[in-house]
Amino acid sequence: MNARERIFAKIRAATDVLPDKTALPELATVTSVRSRFAPDSTDREAVVARFEEIWKGVGGVLVRNETELLAKLKELRASKGYVDPSLSAEAFEGAFSIDRSFSRQDVDTYDFGVTRASGAIAEIGAIVLTDGDTPNRLSALAPWIHVAVLNQETIRARLSDAIPEFGSDPSVILVAGPSKTADIEGILIEGVHGPGVQICWLV
Repeated sequence: MNARERIFAKIRAATDVLPDKTALPELATVTSVRSRFAPDSTDREAVVARFEEIWKGVGGVLVRNETELLAKLKELRASKGYVDPSLSAEAFEGAFSIDRSFSRQDVDTYDFGVTRASGAIAEIGAIVLTDGDTPNRLSALAPWIHVAVLNQETIRARLSDAIPEFGSDPSVILVAGPSKTADIEGILIEGVHGPGVQICWLV
């Protein structure tokens, strides 16, 4: 049992003895959702184009091939990174120092992390990361640069279209560009609570 499983086992043990626990809500099937930001879900080109537009609008970087990705990583002066073992690392070999096994001890040495995206949502310009497809979430959250490999066929027009696909995954993260925070004076700072550069590699 790893640390995460031990923590959740303790939470379950502590809550099992509580009286009158509230049952999880039943999610009704959404039959009609209107959004001025969502494209027609039957028009794949419009769905992909809308995602690209909003993703870039929130500060995300979009690349479509290895050449563009490598050029961007070199422009950002990246030298070492982690590439999820479910993905090919051929594009990175020779150009960067690559780890295929994620090491928490070395997390501060990674300039970038490359993980799989489970999908994306066009109306909000967000990529979806789940435990099922991104088991080493720290590799997507800790390095300054995160590269999410996204299959364009998994982009959904609306959030309501994507939710049923989350299933029972225990952790779903929606990433809409680099992390942003502002102090009381309203000064926006990026990269405080996560990567400062979010790259979507659309395949």
